[in-house]
Amino acid sequence: MTFLTNNRWNYDVFLSFRGEDTRYGFTGHLYDVLCRKGFNTFIDDNLHRREEISVELLRSIESSMISIIVFSENYASSTWCLNELVKSRNHGQMVLPVFYEVDPSEVRKQKRKFGVALAKHEEKFKDKVESWRAALTKAADLSGFPYKDSCTESEIVFIQRIIKEISSTISNRMQLFVAKYPVGIDSRVEAIELLSDMKSNDVCMVGIHGIGGVGKSTITKAVYNRIADRFEGSCFLENVGEKSGTNDGVIQLQDTLLSKILGDRNLKVDNIPEEINRIKDKLCHIRVLLVLDDVDESKKIDKCNWFASGSRIIITTRDKQVLTTLGKDHPIYEVKELNQCEARDLFCLHAFQTNKLQEDYSKIAEQIIHYANGRPLALKIIGSDLCGKSIREWESASGRYKDIPHEKIQEKLKISYDGLGKIKKDIFLDIACFFKGFYKDYVVNILDACNLDPEYGIGKLIDKCLITVDQFGQLSMHDLLQQMGREIVQQELEELGNRSRIWCYKDAFEVLTRNMGSNKIRSIVLRLAKPITVKLHAKAFKRMKNLKMLIVCNVSICGELKYLPNGLRWLDWPEFSFPLPSTFCPQQLVVLNMPCSHIRLEMLFKQELNLSYCKNLVEVHESIGFLYKLQRWDLEDCENLQILPRSLMLKSLECFYLKGCSRLEKFPNIQPKMNCLVVLELQKSGIRELSSSIGYLTGLMRLDLYDCQNLRDLEFDFLMKPNYFPALKYLDLYGTNIVTIPKSISRFTRLEALRINNCKQLREIPMLPQSIRRVYAMNCVLLDPQSSSRLLSQKQHINGSTQSSTLLSHQDILSSSLFDDFESKIEGSGSDDEDNDGDIRLPGNEIPKWFNHVSVGNSIFFWVGRKLPKFVICIALELEAQIGGFGSEVYLSINGCEKICINSISIPHRALQNKFNDSNPFEHNHINVICKIKEWSNTSYSLEPRNLTAIIKGLAVHVECICCPRKSGTLYSPLPSARHGGRSSSVPDNTEA
Repeated sequence: MTFLTNNRWNYDVFLSFRGEDTRYGFTGHLYDVLCRKGFNTFIDDNLHRREEISVELLRSIESSMISIIVFSENYASSTWCLNELVKSRNHGQMVLPVFYEVDPSEVRKQKRKFGVALAKHEEKFKDKVESWRAALTKAADLSGFPYKDSCTESEIVFIQRIIKEISSTISNRMQLFVAKYPVGIDSRVEAIELLSDMKSNDVCMVGIHGIGGVGKSTITKAVYNRIADRFEGSCFLENVGEKSGTNDGVIQLQDTLLSKILGDRNLKVDNIPEEINRIKDKLCHIRVLLVLDDVDESKKIDKCNWFASGSRIIITTRDKQVLTTLGKDHPIYEVKELNQCEARDLFCLHAFQTNKLQEDYSKIAEQIIHYANGRPLALKIIGSDLCGKSIREWESASGRYKDIPHEKIQEKLKISYDGLGKIKKDIFLDIACFFKGFYKDYVVNILDACNLDPEYGIGKLIDKCLITVDQFGQLSMHDLLQQMGREIVQQELEELGNRSRIWCYKDAFEVLTRNMGSNKIRSIVLRLAKPITVKLHAKAFKRMKNLKMLIVCNVSICGELKYLPNGLRWLDWPEFSFPLPSTFCPQQLVVLNMPCSHIRLEMLFKQELNLSYCKNLVEVHESIGFLYKLQRWDLEDCENLQILPRSLMLKSLECFYLKGCSRLEKFPNIQPKMNCLVVLELQKSGIRELSSSIGYLTGLMRLDLYDCQNLRDLEFDFLMKPNYFPALKYLDLYGTNIVTIPKSISRFTRLEALRINNCKQLREIPMLPQSIRRVYAMNCVLLDPQSSSRLLSQKQHINGSTQSSTLLSHQDILSSSLFDDFESKIEGSGSDDEDNDGDIRLPGNEIPKWFNHVSVGNSIFFWVGRKLPKFVICIALELEAQIGGFGSEVYLSINGCEKICINSISIPHRALQNKFNDSNPFEHNHINVICKIKEWSNTSYSLEPRNLTAIIKGLAVHVECICCPRKSGTLYSPLPSARHGGRSSSVPDNTEA
């Protein structure tokens, strides 16, 4: 059984670029990041291109969702690149131009090297030049990404912007989930596509109608998947009838429409009438595919005279009369029930996991199939419900289905619900009332807090086809099932205050303002698209003794609440305007999420406590210090926080964030058994002292004391304690007042990174542990030269034994954070990988004698055999560069053509060896190291019009090469005027330099 609407993309991204310009620089870096982010990316590795594109490459272009065109100065000199550009423009992909070191106007108007190159092509390819010029002009007119060395961002940040755009685009172009078993869909899809007249350039609106559960939405999703790539923008709006019934719903629909078609998630809707005109203005020039699913009133369908030519609008509804406004010129398609053969196949696939009836069940199965009346929704739910059950159970179910008329499909669907256990019923009703369209992981966390075993329960609901999870991880269910679930809640009791769940703003407003609550209410979820302020009854929650879940978004209250239920498990109310009630003591609370609120804590919580950016938080109650289940505690930027519990006995705590708590001066005493804490962030806090009890944190891997300027030198005594922090990997002492790092630091046998930049009192660094990979010690103005010499000598020893390609610098050349990848480090095994690179940055401008290649310029070369050995690079800079404001990029060139940036994006030695192997090395290979200096202006990255190369005082490499004997010796001496290597490095006699 096949399905016509499978995704036609084999690749997410196709890279078109001029190899000699960017293959081993920008494009290589972009390709690496794309692959690491999980994008299936095609890059042409053929270094010897012909004039015409191969058939295989053409197929790759056609099967790529996005083409990234990297325009560099020599791009137009390649007919291969120009042909790729034309093909990309002609095959319906999104084209994303990147203008690398060229101005878009040069491409658009074919100026400078673009003009010169095309003029040369006129002689040999006169018949193609016109199409090349047109393609260049159209590509340059697109919204793209310009980059120059003088721009205000680094190359890494620039690449991250491109990645963000690609992520958004691919998310918008992802195929919609259609059905587990798409029986009977193909023929209906073909019929609707025929009615849509895709060859016509007119605007066409197609109406699709049919009874509930007959498969209108499913079929329309399949149509959408099949034709969406033929339009400049596309959007599938679900549940239009339900959502358009309120202003908030209309705003949500308009938000989705603009963000999906224009690909900008930051577009926000504020005013409905104004936005209607804005939408028309934005979309009237774009050929779009728009689906309005489940429309219930004809007034919700606009005329199509403002859509761009070639656009298609598809509308689904249960009521044929809704489509009368389309007029006679627009076709209407009625979705019929499945025929007997299709119905049997679909039922059997769900009931028996095959499209063949089991002989023992054939008679009773035919009866049940008849009761479903050809409706796919009923067939799959009934079939899934009966799957694996005995014939006796089938016969019992058949008797119940027999007595229900065909038109009362919800009653048939409810039989499957009635067969669920209590917990699964609660999960189903919570999803129907609150969480349709939400991410499964988010919902699982909430329901797990309410002791509903959601992982198992949701899995069972999926098995019974009562809910689905799409490719984005979002929960969904058929609107008939959602309607059924909500009706079950509404039928519990007539009075609002006695129902188990409140989800509608109108109902919630009535219950909370008139104090109508009762102990029957279990959950209230109130989310609004726009902020409002309401006046709640002060005791609105007084009677809700069994309230477990309270989620409020975009609702502010006018006065304080006198009561909140102590049985709450999940409390989510951002920007809560007042203190919490003094009587509130939620012993069972699992998650409190109240960022940007005005609260004082005098209560208990469990598992996760996020109070970041609570500007008015001053004190945390003592009881918080004894929450043995608390795992994550975030108090970041609580700038007025002054008092924490005196003691912490948080046995399960893993992460504790106090960054930016500038008025917090005292850190609590740590009680034994807090060995789960992995991350402790105190950066920019006001902490003045650390108790000796901090040594109980035996599992600590990351300690961040960045810019803790109130800490006195004696507070760093913890570094001398014999049993403290045996698992420590990352230590950040940036900007602190430490004077001496004690010799006992060598006992931290797992320490990989030490940051001591800007420690202006620091005088001495001892021998560090053998595990050390990165040391950052810039602007340590009092650091003695012996410390630098000792550290460099140690680095020589480590590099010679275990480490891979290592960058050793006398200046802080990178701006990235030392700890950006900490979470992935502690989860993976990267810390034990001997292939990691290293980085040391120290004050001074002298090169150790153990380097066997030295140059006084900004480049240096050496010769190697067929294997690239490990190496160390040292850059000595003038004093002004060591103070700050300068950055550098180091490139490796192989035999004059391979050019790899080895410090902008960290490349381990194994990857360098692979790139070296890919270059088809000779017996003797010429390796050139080039250093480029750039100047920073505050946080901006800009190249000044002056000779920055002069800042480089010396460049050196230590490597086991084939052009000189291996040197030893670790004395630290002034930079010599010449030494083995450099631009006049020795070359073997039988090798041509």
